[in-house]
Amino acid sequence: QVGNFVTMQINSLSLPGPAVVTGWSIIVTPPPGYLIADGRADCHPETRQVLADSTLEVCVFEPLDGFPERVTLGRLPESQRTRFEVPESRAFLRVILADTVGPSTMLRFTVLVNNALAAPAEALNAWSLVIQDGSGVPQYTNDRTLTGFPLYGTLTDDSFVRWRLNEYPGESNLVKVSIQLKSSLNGTEGLLVKVVAPPGF
Repeated sequence: QVGNFVTMQINSLSLPGPAVVTGWSIIVTPPPGYLIADGRADCHPETRQVLADSTLEVCVFEPLDGFPERVTLGRLPESQRTRFEVPESRAFLRVILADTVGPSTMLRFTVLVNNALAAPAEALNAWSLVIQDGSGVPQYTNDRTLTGFPLYGTLTDDSFVRWRLNEYPGESNLVKVSIQLKSSLNGTEGLLVKVVAPPGF
């Protein structure tokens, strides 16, 4: 899946701990195989553009509760906006805070990611949230305790089920099932396709 919105939430900071001030960063690292979606590094909810197809530009980072953009409910000068950076590898997202965060402040934001081709191993399927000070030294971390979500594939509209012999109740029939996957499938040995008929068949 290319372009999946994931909402992250930090309920509060553990105490005692240092004050989180302007210029500190939140580093969001998804599980192995995921990538932060490609997009403009300067895209921001307040400055996003209307695209050629009349839709609104999708930002890689969307500040929600606890950020100055939502607290003030108004357009902010650029120097007071929350910024973000994505490295060329797209392995993580850096959110640069534009305001002090109190210990009881809840922070909630959305990150746009590209899902992994296959679900990571259970032990690795976790998201990392680290708050770094202005020198890049970690001050708070969740120790990768945010369990990732499961990944399920889906079929295209070209998939179908058709009968081959007759449509009479109680008679033997031959049913053709055709499936097409919307995304690639990295299976393992023993992978099965399970077909379940409607009740009564």
